[in-house]
Amino acid sequence: MASLEEIKDYLFHKVESYAGKKQVKVPHLTQEVIEHFGEAECSKKDVKEALKELIDEEKLVYGYFGGTTIELPHVEGSANA
Repeated sequence: MASLEEIKDYLFHKVESYAGKKQVKVPHLTQEVIEHFGEAECSKKDVKEALKELIDEEKLVYGYFGGTTIELPHVEGSANA
């Protein structure tokens, strides 16, 4: 069975790879993770829990662009000063 940390790492890197290219929706992301690990190793519940932890840790955020999406947190220009 895939560990929660493995699922979190995969989720984060998958969202990171889409950054600036594509808006990824939760059901699509969930399906990709389950296909990567296999249904026997990873369930929708596992993905949901990993996603919740990443959002609680502020590594990922929800976006609302044509539906609910998952994104990397945005950095304001003034935060770089």
